[in-house]
Amino acid sequence: MSAQVIELPVRQRGGAPELRPVIRGLIDRMASELGQYPGYEALPGGLAFDNRVGRTTVGFREVEPATIDGRKLCELAEVRTELQEDFQEFSGPILAHFNSMASLGAVLREPDTGRVVVYTRCPIYVGDDDVLGHYGLLLHAAAMAHDDQVIAGVCAGTGREVPEHLIRPIRGAGVPAPWGLEDFAAWAARLHQLRLPATASAESLMASLPWPADSGFPACGERSGILLLLDTRIPHPVLGSGLHCRLELPVAVEEAAGVELVNRLNLIERRSLAAGPGFGAWCPVPGAPRLAWVSFLPDMPKPPGLLDTLVAGMLLRAQRVGWMIRGGERWPQCT
Repeated sequence: MSAQVIELPVRQRGGAPELRPVIRGLIDRMASELGQYPGYEALPGGLAFDNRVGRTTVGFREVEPATIDGRKLCELAEVRTELQEDFQEFSGPILAHFNSMASLGAVLREPDTGRVVVYTRCPIYVGDDDVLGHYGLLLHAAAMAHDDQVIAGVCAGTGREVPEHLIRPIRGAGVPAPWGLEDFAAWAARLHQLRLPATASAESLMASLPWPADSGFPACGERSGILLLLDTRIPHPVLGSGLHCRLELPVAVEEAAGVELVNRLNLIERRSLAAGPGFGAWCPVPGAPRLAWVSFLPDMPKPPGLLDTLVAGMLLRAQRVGWMIRGGERWPQCT
């Protein structure tokens, strides 16, 4: 049985939102660094500041109680950067290709406001206390990286070089990445237990995930599954070294249809709380008739379990993208 995309109402209360102390702590930690940015403003349930491409707002809000896949949803965290007027006339194909440079959010045009924004969304469930620190780190990183992915997209789309002073360092030869063989091999072993083919090295994890045969799209090449890739060797044009994450679908799609589909997928993920953490974006694969979800986490000290949180989100997305494509806006039953 399937159900339409879940769009839950925000709790309407007078005065400032009543956030849990742990959520207030996440906001305070972000404010300790983001408070130095131009135009900084403390908001009820979040904060806002100006960057090189627009204004970023970070917010946490309560939602009406709901159970999704057997878990109780309690809050929604969002990072939204409304871009300056120079970016508001960009067409759908430009926005889609911008997302090939995605870091931790998606560039999209909001249907309700008509504005072009970079958007990151993270549903928070009862029992998520063990990963709230990870979500806080990723939301913080997203707030700082939204402008970097737009700058990378503009430069890639116009053929211009990224200004050198904006490029963060590339990891030097012999300098280890935060994640390595032990981390990737552990996940390869877990995937093997699920009877999924996976390989690990000191620099990467690669696996093949199930893909529905009735997706309605022709197969692309000899691959029959979704390619899951995590790789520390692929730098971001602006953010430098980090962890490149990718889910590449095994389908062949013409460019116009691919652009329309990835933009639709990003909008579905934006408004559906059942979509899971949204630290990335769907995009066309540059130079190939394929589609992928991509994310990039710049090098940083790794808290224990962060890779588990990232991979778990990718596995959830891989499981649900077939439903999004086939049903448009239909999901497994949520009560």
